[in-house]
Amino acid sequence: MKGKSVVEKQISETANRKMGLLKDLSSKTAAFKQTSKKLGQRAVVESKLRHVEHVLEETFAAIEKPLLAASGFPEFAPSPESQQGYYLKKSPGFRSLCDMQRGSESRLTRKTRYVIVVDLAMDMAVYLPDVREELSKLMQETMLKQHSVLNIIKMGNKVIQTDVTQVEACFPTMPTRVDERTVLAVDKFINSLTKSKHKGGSTDFVEGFRKALLMKPDVVYLVSHTPPSAVRHQETCVKMIEDYFQALKDTGLPTDAYGHRPPAEFRYFAFRSPLAQPSHEQFFRQMCVVSADPDDPERVAEMNCVLTDREALWRSVLRDTKQAKKLRARLKRTAQVAETREQLRRVVPDLREKLHIEAAVEKLLRMDQEK
Repeated sequence: MKGKSVVEKQISETANRKMGLLKDLSSKTAAFKQTSKKLGQRAVVESKLRHVEHVLEETFAAIEKPLLAASGFPEFAPSPESQQGYYLKKSPGFRSLCDMQRGSESRLTRKTRYVIVVDLAMDMAVYLPDVREELSKLMQETMLKQHSVLNIIKMGNKVIQTDVTQVEACFPTMPTRVDERTVLAVDKFINSLTKSKHKGGSTDFVEGFRKALLMKPDVVYLVSHTPPSAVRHQETCVKMIEDYFQALKDTGLPTDAYGHRPPAEFRYFAFRSPLAQPSHEQFFRQMCVVSADPDDPERVAEMNCVLTDREALWRSVLRDTKQAKKLRARLKRTAQVAETREQLRRVVPDLREKLHIEAAVEKLLRMDQEK
């Protein structure tokens, strides 16, 4: 009788241990499945993060790509052969040989003259960092090639007299990229490069172009978003550009000793697209057309009239940067989940083995009880 009660007690204890192990195994197995599911989602998150980072790289590549010194312009086109030839032409021995053969050292030193007209009206305020970057890239390209003279004309100074809150109110959708210090710093940078100093007032295109053309440029750049308000001023600007470049081509651009002729073009750039009114783009495009090659003016104007939606680029950077930050935070959390899953992966088989042992012991005890 006593032996029977001992066996029953052992059966009861074994059953309790078995139930405890079963509950523990069930909870651990459920946790293991849950962590496995989360880790399965990690691969999806990693894929999304790689895609977002790739888009960011492409966007930054588009932002970093020069506009004023674009490779589409002949003098900035990448050409290893021409670069090698250029440095060869710069060598003293080669110069001496050419001087002896041609007797035209002055033609060897002929450089392309650039004049950049920058309109710093109020609507340019939020784009000042872009203006500075593009001017820097153009200066770098021309200095590296050592084949040009570059001057800058600044028109309009309203941006500095405008409160930053008013500027932001004009562009409610633009990502916050500038403050008062940035505006002042960029204007100071541009002032240090310019050949003209304006103390304020509205933009005077006629005066700006008159000063620019007096420098006898080969290429005129215009960075602006708004044409003159008066129609007669618009007509005057178009006529000035047309007459200047027509005269330049009629007289024949001087070439260097190798027959290279500098470009004679008017190039327009805007950092917003579309402009405030369709007529604005038509005006700037017309200026490109009248200065272009008469054989194919529309094709040249298409290349020289460049409108880039900088707001869309920076807005996509802001959106994708925030998304990448969230995805990285999710990956950080799943890294902890991976550690938990690894622990569960080791624990679950041990619990299952212990449960099987307790079940076998219980079965043996019940067989003894029946005997």
